[in-house]
Amino acid sequence: MMKYFFHLVILLAGFVPSVGLAGFVGDPAPPIILREWMYGKPVEIAPGTNIFVLAMWETPDTNSVKNLNAIQSRFKTNGVVVIAVSDEEPAKITDFLHREGANVHFSIVADNKRQTGRSYMRPYQLRAIPYAFIVGTNGHLLGHGHVLTEMSLTLADILSGRFDEEVAKKVDMATRQIGQY
Repeated sequence: MMKYFFHLVILLAGFVPSVGLAGFVGDPAPPIILREWMYGKPVEIAPGTNIFVLAMWETPDTNSVKNLNAIQSRFKTNGVVVIAVSDEEPAKITDFLHREGANVHFSIVADNKRQTGRSYMRPYQLRAIPYAFIVGTNGHLLGHGHVLTEMSLTLADILSGRFDEEVAKKVDMATRQIGQY
């Protein structure tokens, strides 16, 4: 009897979603699993608080720094918080901050064993960084894209009330079906 129970548990485990995977646009976003808060004021990353732009990132990427600074500056008064998530060792991030800290206007965190990066990027089978995800005040993934492109337009739509999560989910699904990711 126990033998069959064990097999049933293994079979049912295949139907349970993986813990920590963000899923797709419209799905709840997973938590950020930090190794260390490296730069900026720590914030609570939870539904009902802010809109977050989570950039999976590596130091030093000057083009990304400029664009993330611009996003943070433009949307800060609207409650948008930009957080760069790095899978590098804290010492390397600290070295970067000693050189460029005055030129960085967003928060930087050290990922814990790439758990955050994988949970956001794996559903889209993404490997290249920098890449960013927008998490809304409802705690759902609302958009994603390269940090040098789509983020400002999507944020402007969200903040102006023009953003429709259901339409975004359909566009995201259609894009995945034709193999754009």
